[in-house]
Amino acid sequence: DIGWLPRRRVDRTRSLSLGLAAGTYAAGDGQGGGYRDRGFGLTLRYRAAESLGIEAAWQFHQASWETASTRTTQPMALSFQVFAFPWSVVSPYAFTGVTATRQIDHDFYSGGLPATSGTRRVYAGPHAGIGLEIAIGFQTSLSLEARAIWYTAAIAGAPDDPAAVQSRASLNVYF
Repeated sequence: DIGWLPRRRVDRTRSLSLGLAAGTYAAGDGQGGGYRDRGFGLTLRYRAAESLGIEAAWQFHQASWETASTRTTQPMALSFQVFAFPWSVVSPYAFTGVTATRQIDHDFYSGGLPATSGTRRVYAGPHAGIGLEIAIGFQTSLSLEARAIWYTAAIAGAPDDPAAVQSRASLNVYF
């Protein structure tokens, strides 16, 4: 027994988690205004070491969920995470990585039905953020996070605004 090590309430070393997420995606509209769309997604996280993680995440955001949406945004991100106090029930973390985002601005017929055409854009860039993981038992956690995204490459089209902010909460199950 090593007396100077903190007591481990949680041990995520070499564990894999799958999470369901909900959150927002906010950006400028290129005309001096902005938007904030709600969405949902999936996360897949691997904790290679107690304080180090790698995560792949996908989100699906729409401008409206009640009627036909004028905008669909799908960011996909790969992040490297560093957890502070990973052995405790509450563990803050910081992360950085890259995000690729596909956005479609839908066109509509005069009758309100979506048309088959629309403005399609795909762009990518680095992101950075902070989060808080709260352990709920030994195999479940709640993660709350905020990230800033800076788009530096346009694969198809150009972003309305070269930056975006994303927030999300995810319920994760560790295996």
